[in-house]
Amino acid sequence: INVQNQDASIRRDAEKLLEIKEKENIVFFFNNLISIVSNEKEMPELRRLAGLILKNRIDNYKFYKNKTTDYKWYSLFIKDQREHIKSKLITILFSVSPVARRISAQIFSKIAILEITEEQGYEIFSNFYNIIKEFRDINVYHSILEIIEFVCYESNQDFRLIPFLLPFSTIILHIILPQIEDSPKKELNLIFAALKAFYTTIPLIKKNFLIHNERNFIFRLVINQLFNPDIQVRILIFEILGKIAQIYYDFLEDFIPIIFDISIKTIQTDEELVSLQTIELWSTIADKEFEINTKSLQSIREGVIPYQYSRQYTNRASNFLSTLLLENIKNLYLKNDFDEWNLGTASAVCLNQMSQVAPYNIITQTILFIQKCEALNERKDLLKYIIITLVSIFDGLGTKLLYGNVYNILSYLITNTNEYKIEEKFFIFWFFGKITSCVPYLMRDFLGKITKQALELFQKNTIHKNLLWTINELIHSFGKKGILDWCFRNIFISPIFFLLNGIPSEHCLDEIFEILCSCIINSSGRNKCFLII
Repeated sequence: INVQNQDASIRRDAEKLLEIKEKENIVFFFNNLISIVSNEKEMPELRRLAGLILKNRIDNYKFYKNKTTDYKWYSLFIKDQREHIKSKLITILFSVSPVARRISAQIFSKIAILEITEEQGYEIFSNFYNIIKEFRDINVYHSILEIIEFVCYESNQDFRLIPFLLPFSTIILHIILPQIEDSPKKELNLIFAALKAFYTTIPLIKKNFLIHNERNFIFRLVINQLFNPDIQVRILIFEILGKIAQIYYDFLEDFIPIIFDISIKTIQTDEELVSLQTIELWSTIADKEFEINTKSLQSIREGVIPYQYSRQYTNRASNFLSTLLLENIKNLYLKNDFDEWNLGTASAVCLNQMSQVAPYNIITQTILFIQKCEALNERKDLLKYIIITLVSIFDGLGTKLLYGNVYNILSYLITNTNEYKIEEKFFIFWFFGKITSCVPYLMRDFLGKITKQALELFQKNTIHKNLLWTINELIHSFGKKGILDWCFRNIFISPIFFLLNGIPSEHCLDEIFEILCSCIINSSGRNKCFLII
């Protein structure tokens, strides 16, 4: 117990003593620690500590962590000793103590990895399968599922383990899947444990997914659990679907319609935590398709045939899914809950990711949604939400593909700007500044109108950081073509007058001088002559 003492000197002495005992007789050392773990009368803290020491010791025996070490599992223990240690750990799996069972499962998982990576553990999973069939003990079954989860989780963290585990994918599924099937007759805790184990095995089951019947069977079991009454199970199912989408994207085709239908219903009617995970699933699908599109484009540029093509799942779902996401963002604004991860913030992120792979549908749906809100006279409450939504959509690769939609949105906002209050205008100008970089030169007439409106506020001594920043961005956007002559004098003279009348803050002073510099840099030769005059 002293190895956890707060006093560093006591802790070091205890650790040295453990090392001495281990070197004196490692078999006795292991058996002694296992006895502590199995002793029902020992304090839980001591049992956990004994288990922790064992796990750490076994971790040091991994050949792929330290190939030069002399402390290998097979060189330290003869076969009978190894089997005796494993047998005692299996016995603990029958314990009534959840703590002891979990500790034993963690230790056994470490030993299983050692034996599998040293290509000696061919019978481990088949032995587990036989134990389950023979004893039909719920606690043992649960512990074996935990062992599988621990082993596969470690392979997810260290990909060097995956080749050693691939040959066991089928027997692992034979242990896990029966517990997921026929859920009404099973205990929820056991189902959840089986699903957690399955989640970690997903990277290992490619050969099973390549077989049509096996793939259909697995998908059917997983999707059926979306109707499980346990909220944690439903959340985990969407996590599983997200991981499958990420690794086995091309196998989703037969199941995407039902996944979509259930997703819509879940977002509309299920509890928030489940809906959040559903939205995360579609964020994952959109992100995967963006990755595929990027790699395909790169392959084409290099004259190589892309090895994978997007199946347009996001595009196919965008017409209906985007409306639900927009509603969530609206509710986010109405609740003024921007700081927490919730349905609104998750929807904004998902909508942004979807816009990168299905820009035209997403923008069209967004414009229709905004117009609907305007028709219902919800502008006053929704303006901030509208602007935030638009910026979140345009903030990314999608802006380079959306010139026509930029034109429509600018036209719509410019037409209604005069009706807005001064606070509302600042939000609009912030949006104008954010999208300026993606506006083609043919739309400079809009920039002229925006500049005029901004300068009107500027001349009325109505200063706001969004306004100054927007004017600056607009001026830079004229680029090599130069600021249009008709508005140059107003753009340049207004800040001069403002300087003469006094500046309310140092920040505004910096912005105004930057505007003047931008005017000079982005002006034509004739306008530069005007400055000299």
